[in-house]
Amino acid sequence: MSVPLRALEDRSPAELPVDVPVTIRIRAVRVQHPRTGEEVELEGPIDFAAWDSCTFQLVSPDTGESKVVPGLCLVLEEVDGVPGEKRLNVVARRLIALLRPYLESGQYRTLRFTITKRGTRVRATFEVRPGPV
Repeated sequence: MSVPLRALEDRSPAELPVDVPVTIRIRAVRVQHPRTGEEVELEGPIDFAAWDSCTFQLVSPDTGESKVVPGLCLVLEEVDGVPGEKRLNVVARRLIALLRPYLESGQYRTLRFTITKRGTRVRATFEVRPGPV
């Protein structure tokens, strides 16, 4: 799945503003079938060796260059205590590294995550605090 950045913003209403904690509850992860490219929603432990992650086509606002990057397509069932299905598309490698163990183990189904983004673009760091549902 290759999505232009503008479309990515439109399809992903859950955002992570700088220095503002956002609490999310993840229902599923969207992945792609490695042979067909079909998009599938998985609940439970995610085997990233068996499924392809989503990819996004991003355009640098500074240079105008386009590149395709891997990312996570998370299906949320709650954002800041408000129920409802939203998507959060993540391309930040630091945030992916923090969330991936919970996705691989399936623990994400029993947790809420409070995520605080510090900084912008490539220098952004993230604090992820899991808590019980």
